[in-house]
Amino acid sequence: MTSLVDVVFILLFFFMLAVRPAAPGQVPLQLAAPGAGGPPGGTVLEVLGQGRVRLASRELPLQALEAPLVTVPPLLLRPLHGAKLQDLLDALDRARALGLDARLTP
Repeated sequence: MTSLVDVVFILLFFFMLAVRPAAPGQVPLQLAAPGAGGPPGGTVLEVLGQGRVRLASRELPLQALEAPLVTVPPLLLRPLHGAKLQDLLDALDRARALGLDARLTP
């Protein structure tokens, strides 16, 4: 029984040294220039939360966002009070999937 415990510890030690932990994921963010709060510097997309966004005073689900709706690039993402970080990341992913230049603005 003692030799089995030794083998287990040797295997544990081996895998601890051999396996490199994965680096935490990073999301590259590009911030809008100071004072670029809205048009003509870009189209503002307000992130409301729970999969909802507001674009040009129209509230719509995030999945309904299409590239032709963005008339003036870049797309400026503005999280509103109550929007979670995951909501902002979902909007950023959706914009990038559509090939839009998305930037974060306060």
